[in-house]
Amino acid sequence: MPVFQYTGTNSDGKAERGLMHGETMESVAKQLAEKGVTVEQLGVANSSPDPLAAPVEHSARFEADIAGAWNSKVPLETLQFFFRQLGTLLNAGINGAEALTSLMKQASHPRLRQIVAETRDLAAAGKPISEGLARHPEVFSPLMIAMMRAGERGGFLADQCGFISEYLRRDIELRNLIRKETIYPKIVIVASIIIIFGANTLIGSIGREGAQKIWSPLTTPANWILITPIVLLLLYYFQVVQKQPAARYKWDRGVLRIPFIGPTSHGFAMAKFGRSFGALYKAGVPMQEAVRLAADACGNEYIRAQIYPAAPALEGGEGITMAFTRTGVFTPLVLDMARTGETTGDVDFMLIKMSEYYEEEGAVRARQAATVIGVLVFIAVAIYVAIVVIKFYTGYFSGIMGGG
Repeated sequence: MPVFQYTGTNSDGKAERGLMHGETMESVAKQLAEKGVTVEQLGVANSSPDPLAAPVEHSARFEADIAGAWNSKVPLETLQFFFRQLGTLLNAGINGAEALTSLMKQASHPRLRQIVAETRDLAAAGKPISEGLARHPEVFSPLMIAMMRAGERGGFLADQCGFISEYLRRDIELRNLIRKETIYPKIVIVASIIIIFGANTLIGSIGREGAQKIWSPLTTPANWILITPIVLLLLYYFQVVQKQPAARYKWDRGVLRIPFIGPTSHGFAMAKFGRSFGALYKAGVPMQEAVRLAADACGNEYIRAQIYPAAPALEGGEGITMAFTRTGVFTPLVLDMARTGETTGDVDFMLIKMSEYYEEEGAVRARQAATVIGVLVFIAVAIYVAIVVIKFYTGYFSGIMGGG
């Protein structure tokens, strides 16, 4: 969804400026008017590139957007090992080019080996390591690049590599936690599919005359004609449409409104935001840039859109707590912890603690949701099988009696 930048006067007569997401400029102007803001200037927001960063020549569009979706991804575990080893070598006093040469030989993933070789050549020519990595956004996220650049400017790149490795380790743990807590309904769904198709295979294999009267939704050709395009449309939506920010925004907003599932999704998004923001803030990335990058890393397009306006507010001198409060997506707990961190000067520590709280709460909610979903799926399959069995015996015996 496009981002628009505006300046105007609010209902109290005070000057106001900020960012807002919207489908069109007209829709944004309407939203501002409903909030009581008299718009003076409104336009598409310009991205604010890092003024100290060298221009980056990205990889080819086909490679990044199309081929990258299939074979250019590098596992997070591999990236974590790469940054940990790079930090270790740099701490040992080895220069960037030599360190990358060593890592290129160790890299087991062919895509990463290719990127490291390209980056090694740039480093040997006197260019920063971050420039080589930034050419491959399909592998290295903006958050990683921002932390690398902060380390290069401050002269503590080795430490930054360690921070990135630690951040990736925690991200991997969070993803594994989500997979672990949702494994039960996945197993139930797979078992249900096997049971359903097993029942229908049994029905289709019976050759008696009575079996012709047996009914099952998945053995009726007309139903398959209806089901097939629905399945194809769902695949298209999740694989293609969901990649568009506007569609993802609406989907994520809808998910957050679902009872029980919404708060769980919100909690995990807040955990990702807190960890990302804490790591970026600790790395020395400017506050407003850290907010944007952490919002990008939260994994929820709706929450990201709500957090983005906090960046210009921080840039204008507003405090963290007040800027976060205006977004409307942070819970009182987060705001209290942000206020405490702002007072003590340990914002990054408090936000990481907040992330740990949300991860633990999310694990409990995910476990409960998995149990409920598993039971519901089991009940649905049991009802389906019961209907099929009843229809089987009804059709079978009526066929025998009719034949007699």
